Amino acid sequence: MTTNHKTSIFQLKNLRADIFASCMVFLLALPFCLGAALASGMPLLSGIITAGLGGIFVSFLGSSQLTIKTPSLSIVAVIALSFQYLGNNNFWLNPYKELLTILVLAGAIQFLFGLFRLGEILYILPEAIIYGLLAVCGGYIILQQIPFLLGFTPKSFSFWYILVNIPYYIWNMQVEILIVGLVCVMIMFSFSSLRYDFVPIIPAEMVTVLVGVILAFYFNFTTFEEYRKLFLPYSYQPIVYVWEGANFLTQIQNPKIWYYAVVIALLGSLETILNLKTIDSLDFYRRKSNLQRELMALGFVNSLGGIIGALPMVSSLEYSSTNVNSRAKTRLSGFIFGILILGAGYFLIPIFTYIPITVLSGILIYHAYKLFSPSLFKNIYYIGPYQLLMFIVTIVCTLLGGILLGILGGYISSLIVYMRFKTKLKHLFRVDSKTVDMGNNRYTIRIRSEALASNYLHLKTIISKLPKDATIYLDFAKSPMIDYNFLELVYQHPYNYENQAGSMELQGMDDHKLLSKHPLSTRILMPKGSQFDVKTTFGERQLDVWGVASINNTKFRPNMTYDGSKLQGFKFALGYEIKYRENKFSKNFISPLSSKPIKIEFFDVFFSKGIRMSEQNKFLSGYLITDLPNEIPDFTLTQESFMSRVLQTVGYEDINFDNFPFFSEKYLLKGENEKSIRDFFSDKLIQFLEKNMQFNIECAENRILVYLDVQIMNRTEIEDTLIFIEQMLQIIYTQEENLAEIEN
Repeated sequence: MTTNHKTSIFQLKNLRADIFASCMVFLLALPFCLGAALASGMPLLSGIITAGLGGIFVSFLGSSQLTIKTPSLSIVAVIALSFQYLGNNNFWLNPYKELLTILVLAGAIQFLFGLFRLGEILYILPEAIIYGLLAVCGGYIILQQIPFLLGFTPKSFSFWYILVNIPYYIWNMQVEILIVGLVCVMIMFSFSSLRYDFVPIIPAEMVTVLVGVILAFYFNFTTFEEYRKLFLPYSYQPIVYVWEGANFLTQIQNPKIWYYAVVIALLGSLETILNLKTIDSLDFYRRKSNLQRELMALGFVNSLGGIIGALPMVSSLEYSSTNVNSRAKTRLSGFIFGILILGAGYFLIPIFTYIPITVLSGILIYHAYKLFSPSLFKNIYYIGPYQLLMFIVTIVCTLLGGILLGILGGYISSLIVYMRFKTKLKHLFRVDSKTVDMGNNRYTIRIRSEALASNYLHLKTIISKLPKDATIYLDFAKSPMIDYNFLELVYQHPYNYENQAGSMELQGMDDHKLLSKHPLSTRILMPKGSQFDVKTTFGERQLDVWGVASINNTKFRPNMTYDGSKLQGFKFALGYEIKYRENKFSKNFISPLSSKPIKIEFFDVFFSKGIRMSEQNKFLSGYLITDLPNEIPDFTLTQESFMSRVLQTVGYEDINFDNFPFFSEKYLLKGENEKSIRDFFSDKLIQFLEKNMQFNIECAENRILVYLDVQIMNRTEIEDTLIFIEQMLQIIYTQEENLAEIEN
């Protein structure tokens, strides 16, 4: 199957979805951008300008369709600290001009990262290292916002200054201001636990701002001078940097200027790379971003933004996910978002002055907490103890010597871990492999050395020489170790090409022991006859699926397959990365309308939201029905819940049938082409579905997906679902055959 990924911005049907998504992102991101500027020590509108430039320019200059560009808390932390080290005695004098020089240089360095493809090198850094850097920055932002939450404006943003003065702030805190701040924090954390379907109705950040402003007036903050100073200042306007040749030349000779420029460029690029991988996988159409072009676009606009006082931007995971989940279709959603937020920044600035600083602190604390939460430590440990080791080493090194030392220390720790498993030096950056042509566009790559993140680029070069639509088998039977980071990197291969007919299947992993319970955990090859039991993700599970496959005289394929792109277009995993499929078997159904059989394929699929996001791992069993002889309209048929009924009042329409009130009440049926959907759902099909209410059905691009729920089916459920599908297809194609006879 070939899917069209060229989603045009000029299609009217996409415009409505893009406008809705951009409005949702705007409402969520506006308070955050204000807070980011405040936390960095930059002018109030700096964050607004950043998001505006990112939306208007990078949306089209960059390669990513749906990523939203905003300031980053990690870079905000670096900027706030750099003010201290540059001598921020007077905001409007030299330190600010030096900082603008840093931002201009950082953008230029980031542009060079993209131009010379250095992003590919950064791409292979283990994720635990990047999360370690972000965790330190998140912890600093939380500490920095505590004085604002207690009713104080700190004289310095220095880490140690704030830490030492925490007892003073607590002892002399303003109770009313603390109440407002805590209420805002509680609102943000409460909304994060709600189901996503409810979020479009009530954006958390906007509710937080409105409640904070109301409480501020309730406590009469505006009538007392000691409270009034804790509102957003009106006078903070961005200053256009005036280029003075001699002054600029003097500044760039300062090693500190270059140090912070490199740190900001590195941190922004690493966070963008990390987020870009996730957003590409969340994209409904699975469109692949070009990392080189994205970094060049970000660097160019960041450099221009530095001239007029904008904060550096990154591809935001939080707001890009919101954009995807709000059903955005094209890059036009980012462009509209940029227009909205830039317009709001300049026309609504008087209204912003009624927002207490403590409200924005509550929002920032929530976002920073996600970078430094206990669940993050837990999730990384769940992946494997060695990932946690890299994470902690990175944090310690960053605290002791800054970002650059943190990256270096974390990466050295990863190499030491690899050496701990007796990896040879020559295999740290080069994989020992042999490629075998199996015929019929199938290739086996036999990996005989350790499969590591550090040698992934070499394997990627080998893969790039094979046909793009090939079926590739990675054989690890003789690989002593398969690293988690390697598995994370290699799974994105199927998303790299316009034609997604290819797939990648992993073999020879039966004798490897998992180091944790995570499905993609690092695996170690156990010697033959070893007394240790080899752990597998599924043991009895494979026997269950094999039993059903045997009864139906089909071949059982237990191997992990990186072909999640074949499930693109279906909404069951919207907002998640489809990692892999496994435990598959196929059965044919003969349609009276075609000599070519319809393919019914069973599979288990693992999908994830990523380490930083809650409910990160899910498993689902389902059947994918392909090779249909006639066109079937796209639709989703799921069991109707109370929340779905509420959503129907705000535009989420349910297609109901007056003659079948029971079906209409129990099922939520949605799709764009209502007439075709009504024609497809015949009376006989609806009556059949009323007797089988437990199944969810999706149709996308003439493929049908059937599943029970977001869960693994047991053997009985696998058998029952297969019987249901065969009966359903019999009804559909008996009906189609009768219609064809009538027409003839």
